[in-house]
Amino acid sequence: PTKGMTLPFLSYGGSSLLSLAISMGIFLALTRRRPRQESVL
Repeated sequence: PTKGMTLPFLSYGGSSLLSLAISMGIFLALTRRRPRQESVL
């Protein structure tokens, strides 16, 4: 890999693990489907 780039899920370290956790959290938050609220008439 290029200098400074770490392989996700393979290499681990303080900053690598933190950035991976943040990026996975953002990805899961964006892809999670929110339940629709149906209006009662």
